[in-house]
Amino acid sequence: MRKNIRRECPSPVNSIRELIDGAAGRGGEKTAYRYKAGGEVKDVSFEQFRVFTDNIGAALAEMGLDRAHIACIGRNSFEYIAAYLTVLGGNGTFVPIDKELTPEEKLHLLSDSDSEAVFCDEKNIG
Repeated sequence: MRKNIRRECPSPVNSIRELIDGAAGRGGEKTAYRYKAGGEVKDVSFEQFRVFTDNIGAALAEMGLDRAHIACIGRNSFEYIAAYLTVLGGNGTFVPIDKELTPEEKLHLLSDSDSEAVFCDEKNIG
């Protein structure tokens, strides 16, 4: 027999920024992300994630890149998610570039996309 479960529907959101802020308000210090780095498991709370993305956004704005095309090259990671949601939460354009491409193909896409900055991991710097 199925019970009638009443669930509260979240309020509609108008932006990624609003989504991040709302999640931080509701989730606070609860774990939002858990990932492994250097053999160690790391937890990031909803509030820590909000602060992290705020700091990335502030740094981009300080460099005059808040409305820029920003590329990202790398494996799926906490940092990739943070960069992605920061750019989407601001006024920039996110340009994902496949890490498996050759350096020449990456350079072509960076140039063709008018990217002014790149987020990448150490493996994809060259």
